[in-house]
Amino acid sequence: MTKEELKKLLAVFDVYVDSSVVDNRKKIIESISKMDTQSLSQLLNDEFTYGDVPKVDFLNNLDANFNRFKELGNSFLEVHKGHCMSNFCDTKDAMALSFVCNKTRDTLNLIFKESNDEFSDIFVCNKFRLNDDKVQIKSRFENSDIIFDDDFDLPF
Repeated sequence: MTKEELKKLLAVFDVYVDSSVVDNRKKIIESISKMDTQSLSQLLNDEFTYGDVPKVDFLNNLDANFNRFKELGNSFLEVHKGHCMSNFCDTKDAMALSFVCNKTRDTLNLIFKESNDEFSDIFVCNKFRLNDDKVQIKSRFENSDIIFDDDFDLPF
């Protein structure tokens, strides 16, 4: 990832939170963008579940996706703002980001819930919409083979 790409990534994140409390959260977003589960393991809270599964299972699922993305020639994930379109989710105050593969344009759409200045939950959004319609991504059908256990995905 170039310095310019990193600046864009951090600029997306700055829109959401006060800069005095963002260091760990920025590092989490950056680690996902770099497909670095080792760093994520150090940054995520061991006491939380993520996507309704223990942290280790969440990281294993992410790692499987990251490995698949890398095998397809992707070297990083672009970060784009979006939102959940489901009427059944309580995600109005949550950060919604799409991580878009730099080569294949596959997406990993995540919702970040916050509590006490840290991410208390991170989960996949199956009803995600990008705020910028000009960002090129694969269609949902083309993207349907991304690997996540049934327990990891939302039930709608």
